[in-house]
Amino acid sequence: MQLKIDSVSKEYLGRKVLDNLSFSLGKKEIVGLVGENGSGKTTLLKIMAGLEQPDSGLVEIGPGVDSGYLPQEHGKIDADLNLLDYLISKTLDRTSVYRLAKRFLFNEVDFPTKVADLSSGQATKLLLAKLMAAGTNFLILDEPTNHLDIPGREALEKALASYEGTLLVTSHDRYFLEKIALTKIVRLH
Repeated sequence: MQLKIDSVSKEYLGRKVLDNLSFSLGKKEIVGLVGENGSGKTTLLKIMAGLEQPDSGLVEIGPGVDSGYLPQEHGKIDADLNLLDYLISKTLDRTSVYRLAKRFLFNEVDFPTKVADLSSGQATKLLLAKLMAAGTNFLILDEPTNHLDIPGREALEKALASYEGTLLVTSHDRYFLEKIALTKIVRLH
């Protein structure tokens, strides 16, 4: 088990956004979290990422799970590093970082760019590449296609198709959800 949500409820300003929600995710599942705007999708993802607490209920992350969260609105990345230096980690050498960057459609011209100067779409791709470079085995993605053009969406689809961990993604883009081969859908009302 990667994640267990048990009787989770959350209220904002007297309105129940999540009401007694329960479900679980197994290893390597690809799950789409769907629902209308205001149904609590982003709130639930923030709770799973540990950024908010439920009013009641339990969120249990399995042993050995290393999760990474890509928020819907991430804004600018506040870093004075260039793209390549931002991606370099303890687990990836420079050659692997080049490959990963190219996989997300960055090229040699982009490599010296300061991450603070990237567009919203480029920042989304870079943050997702960083999560994948960090070796997370559970990705939580909130509307990852929002700022991407068509080539960026296709690159994201390919990257997620080769991802070997558990994936929980919310998106209004039905085509994107079909392309990433969901194993389960969790519907919020």
